[in-house]
Amino acid sequence: MTDFTIPPRRLPGLKALLQMSEKALIKFENVIKNLPRGLRTSEIIDHLEAESVFSKSEADEVVRVFAELYSIKSEDRTDLNELVDGVCDALNELDDDSLKPADGDWDKFKTHFKLLLSMDSTIGISFKAFRLSIQNEKTYVDANIFSDIRPAFSLDVERGFDTAVIIHNLQIEYHTDRTHKEIQIALDCEDIRKLKELLDRAENKEASMRRQFESTIAFLAFPKS
Repeated sequence: MTDFTIPPRRLPGLKALLQMSEKALIKFENVIKNLPRGLRTSEIIDHLEAESVFSKSEADEVVRVFAELYSIKSEDRTDLNELVDGVCDALNELDDDSLKPADGDWDKFKTHFKLLLSMDSTIGISFKAFRLSIQNEKTYVDANIFSDIRPAFSLDVERGFDTAVIIHNLQIEYHTDRTHKEIQIALDCEDIRKLKELLDRAENKEASMRRQFESTIAFLAFPKS
């Protein structure tokens, strides 16, 4: 009996993979082999659907399986043969024919499975970039600024007002521990000017780093989902 345990949430993705014909598996391999580096998880799913490899829901489940297995292989330093044998043995012990290869040939399936888990330069590096991105405590999602006038009334409010301040409320949405949150920060015009300077400086620093290392490093997009 294998010591490898498969989380129930990963069974739908493995089922979709196991039920593929060899021709479909080969097509899947070719699509993965030619994926651009650094795609977001959602972009990989869209790509698989566009290439008619899986339906949208199946692609979502399968990509989650591979993201987890690539993580185990990379971070736990698990040998590829050991990983594939562990997963397949665990599946074979389940009393469910839908979780066995469509043609019943485990050896043939393992060959394709190993190949799909060996594409570190395409899908593997995309998953690695995603893991790096979520190691941040907070990840930016979106922002907006709401500006309004705040009148300063005298004690006699009937007299109206002739003094006011303009407040810019910066609303930032972000993810933390996979939870969507937001924060609002009040700014004045001077705060906005300083923020613009900081953002311009950050853009210039990135441009400088890209120029300096463009011949030796392939910079990936920052994946968020």
